[in-house]
Amino acid sequence: MFDDEARARYLAVLAGGGSMVDAAAAGGITARWASHLASVDAGFAEARRVAKRDGKRARSALRPHGSEGRYVHEKCRCELCTKAAAVARQARRDAAGDVTAGVGGVSLLVAARSSEVFLPAEAA
Repeated sequence: MFDDEARARYLAVLAGGGSMVDAAAAGGITARWASHLASVDAGFAEARRVAKRDGKRARSALRPHGSEGRYVHEKCRCELCTKAAAVARQARRDAAGDVTAGVGGVSLLVAARSSEVFLPAEAA
């Protein structure tokens, strides 16, 4: 079932940046079975560890500097990535609309940061 050829396909997909599920499907097994095999076969566990490392590098290469993905996933804090993340966050906030408008004249942003919230009395 999981012969040398299937094992090679599994490791190739993983090393290429594919997900554990995609790699398992390429090898004709489930991701859970691959984890089990790694727990009982030290040689496979080492090959899997190396393939996962290489896959992480391959995915990293797809995220250029100056992208929010590089800031979030690679923890890059260079000026370009920091700026890209700030711009993307602001765009999401702008798209969500004004969430600080509040209810009854009380800002939800202020209310969320306060331990006590006093709402104005309703007009009778």
